[in-house]
Amino acid sequence: MEISVSIQPFFDEDSDILKDYIERIIKNGRYSIHFDYFYENPGLLNFVGEFANRVSIHVHSLVDDVESFSKYRFKSVSVHAEGVMAGQTPIIKLNEIKRWTKGGLVFDLMTNDIERFREDIKLCDYCTVMTVAVGDSGRPFNKRGLTKIKQIKRINPKIKIIIDGGINDKTIKFIKKYPVDMIVVGSFAKKDFDGLKKLV
Repeated sequence: MEISVSIQPFFDEDSDILKDYIERIIKNGRYSIHFDYFYENPGLLNFVGEFANRVSIHVHSLVDDVESFSKYRFKSVSVHAEGVMAGQTPIIKLNEIKRWTKGGLVFDLMTNDIERFREDIKLCDYCTVMTVAVGDSGRPFNKRGLTKIKQIKRINPKIKIIIDGGINDKTIKFIKKYPVDMIVVGSFAKKDFDGLKKLV
């Protein structure tokens, strides 16, 4: 199981602090970076994108313009199953993303109708299952989200599963019961970066 370190907890910090944290992740050499991009912010996108040739960066996007990611060497870009523009399906965005990198789908904690996205899941390289509400960095882990994994794997046995939200040294025991390829760790990593090695 891989660890991807979320840099979202540092978005309110000075840019030099964020840069130092990214450099620490790169120097460690064991982890990828998870980049939550929830609103159009070209400065932040360019700032983080400049590191993409030095470390694997997985993007979790809530913006409509996925083309803006194409000039950076991001490892993957994932979009929300129910967060696309009216009249579009996730497949439209996934096909666009997969022209330049791996594409993924994000299922929010409250999304229950997985079967509705069968064709999208078949196309995905990754599926992110949220175990907190989107944007709620530092909120408690909700293991109910894990129940989606079996449904997703039944549709696409080869898909890589990512778990995002509320992961720490206590909640990891629930995740280890499931076929999970990657975990996203944010608040716990900020508090105890050296403690990440206890999770896998």
